[in-house]
Amino acid sequence: MYPCVASLLIAVYKTIISSWQRCCLYFGRFYIIGLWAKPTLVSSEDINLKYNQDSFNPVDGEIIRACDHLSAFIEAYLSISHGISSKVLKEGYASIFENYKDKYIVGINITEIFNFSE
Repeated sequence: MYPCVASLLIAVYKTIISSWQRCCLYFGRFYIIGLWAKPTLVSSEDINLKYNQDSFNPVDGEIIRACDHLSAFIEAYLSISHGISSKVLKEGYASIFENYKDKYIVGINITEIFNFSE
C-alpha cells in the first residue's frame, strides 16, 4: 500500500465512531491479508465444525448467498403482494423458491425460512 493511501486511511479511521472501528479493522485486515495470502476454501460444514472461531474470521459463502437470495425473494414477494408484478418478477420469485426447496445449510432448514409466504 502506498504511504499516502495508508495515511489517508488512518485519518479517516480516526474520525469514525468507535462502534464501527472493529468492523473497519476486520475488513481492512481482510483486504491487506488478501493481497498476499489466498483464503482456504472449505465447505460450510467444515467452517461450522473446524473453523467456527473468531480467530479464523470465517466467511461462509453458502450462507451469505442464501441470505442474498432471501432478500431478493422478500423483495419480489412484497412487490407482488402490493400489486407490482411482471412475468420476470414472478418467474424469479418461483425460481428462487424452487432452488431452496428441501435445502439445508449446516443443519439449518432453509426451506422453512423461504416458506414464510405460504
